[in-house]
Amino acid sequence: MTDLTAFNRTYTAYTRQGTTVFLANGGLSSTASGYNPTIDIIAGENMDKGSPVYVSGTRCFAATASSSSQLFESNVIGFTEETASLGAPVTVDLDGVVNIPGDRVTGEAGLTPGRYYFLSRYKGELTTNSSASGTVERPDYQVSVPVGVAVTTTALTIEIGSPTFLV
Repeated sequence: MTDLTAFNRTYTAYTRQGTTVFLANGGLSSTASGYNPTIDIIAGENMDKGSPVYVSGTRCFAATASSSSQLFESNVIGFTEETASLGAPVTVDLDGVVNIPGDRVTGEAGLTPGRYYFLSRYKGELTTNSSASGTVERPDYQVSVPVGVAVTTTALTIEIGSPTFLV
């Protein structure tokens, strides 16, 4: 039996007494790009480097926790590695550590190491507020989307959680 790659981890095949099992190596798969697993996808709009994104169809867009947006716009999958242009391919970091420029942090000049960050109500930005929507508007909900922990003033370890909708 050959080695296996699943869920961004590699598993080594090991056969003992006729039974094959897989040992978790704990490292990223060989198809991952360096430390961070990434995907290349077409940008559905212009976006800045370090923007949290969601996917709709075959394109990615800047995510938002605004209560006036559609629910799916808060389903963050990762962060842009570079500035994205409408219709052009962009690399999106799905896991690991990503660089976040200061202008992607709502109301701050950069990240604060050790602080947890959430999706902001402003498209493509992060915030330290766990309920970024502020006031309840159409369609009558607030959303909280955890995205990661700052490890430096410009680097975030990606820890994307499921959106929690507060109705």
